[in-house]
Amino acid sequence: MTGILGKMACLQYREYCRLNKKSFAMIYISHPYIEERADRVYLISRLLDETHGWNEELWFSVAPEYRESLCEDYADSFLLLTLLPAIKSGQDIKVDAPISRRLLFNIRNTIQPIFARMMGKAQIRIEAEPSDAVLYHGKGVGCGCSLGVDSMSSFLRHFGQEGKDGYHVTHLTLFNSGQLGSHDLQSGCDNLIRSVERLKPFSDAVELPICAVDSNLNAYYIANGVSLLHSFVLRTCACAMALQKLFGNYVYASSYAVHQFEFSMYDASHMESAYAPLCSTENFNLILSNPDMTRVEKTDYIRRWAETPKFLQACWAEQVAYNVGHDTRFLEGKKKVNCGWCDKCKRTLLALELLQGDISMYEDQYDLEKYRAHRDEFIARVFREYTHNVFYRELRELILQKQMPLPPMAQEIVRRQKMKAALRSRAMKMFMLCKKICRRFLHV
Repeated sequence: MTGILGKMACLQYREYCRLNKKSFAMIYISHPYIEERADRVYLISRLLDETHGWNEELWFSVAPEYRESLCEDYADSFLLLTLLPAIKSGQDIKVDAPISRRLLFNIRNTIQPIFARMMGKAQIRIEAEPSDAVLYHGKGVGCGCSLGVDSMSSFLRHFGQEGKDGYHVTHLTLFNSGQLGSHDLQSGCDNLIRSVERLKPFSDAVELPICAVDSNLNAYYIANGVSLLHSFVLRTCACAMALQKLFGNYVYASSYAVHQFEFSMYDASHMESAYAPLCSTENFNLILSNPDMTRVEKTDYIRRWAETPKFLQACWAEQVAYNVGHDTRFLEGKKKVNCGWCDKCKRTLLALELLQGDISMYEDQYDLEKYRAHRDEFIARVFREYTHNVFYRELRELILQKQMPLPPMAQEIVRRQKMKAALRSRAMKMFMLCKKICRRFLHV
């Protein structure tokens, strides 16, 4: 009887859509299943996207030792992955598998409304059965570990002495969720393998295993025109949630401090404090790490660890090459793990220079020669563009706090800014004076 009523409701809704000239195309998510292929184990769901003609597998793959960690009882990860494409295209979602009760409630009541408003779209319907019947009691605590400032500060906060509260990190994770290359599946897989190799020395030093997850989700997002910046948090959560039999807790490194919250149409990470912790289930708890710390404060935190100069990798030259420029030729001149001249390297090194003075201990990992060649120009850029770049704003405040002598280019920019500020102030005073005169003599 319930099935008949459900079908009647669906038919009535489609008739409503037809009369109101609304699309009633849907995205169908099949029940997940596990399958071994070659030397990997796959968690797979068949996805039918009627608007974009996508009728293919969406999958996550892991090494064989993590087979028992994959979650096939719930389709939680696959619902998270399809949410933004569905909102963008105005399609409802139908899931032929249970969804964790807590996650489904949070998506319907908080996560979807936030993203629908951000994207300027109407909310969609999600047809899914909530359930909390299967509990895993996973004891693992995962932590993303790209070895950048955000991830390293999160790791240090939840490891060692500070992590002895039951939430200490047990696994380092790396996910191919889009940031490792968007050309094709093979390039992303190759970059994941390289990332694992780079992480191994750190893994050996802290004596923790690496859990690497490959996926084809980026291909689906590209087909739907959903950018990495819009969907990065949900992509990462979905990859971690695919392993919720293992990860009872997962540490997600915040990108921005909570006081830097911004309703951004460009980068959803500005809003992560509002919705990231809601990407949780009865089996999986997402922890937003260090939401009180700015990027400069995180840099100051990690520099106090003696091993940081040996492992810190803040470079994004490869990400730019693979994801933005789609041209790797300029990487041929990259001599070290961190190029020293990309924006992220310069931000990190300038912050370290301001915080501790000598940065020669980073020479093995960073091309300091290139950094010094671009340093003065970068400081000028910080002062020129700080009003619309939160990381530049932090650096400018630190430069002024430390009273660092400015290079000539930066001095000229500061002089012009002061001149413009003085002219604006004078113009405002004249305006207020004219307004006062008008009120007095014209009785306005």
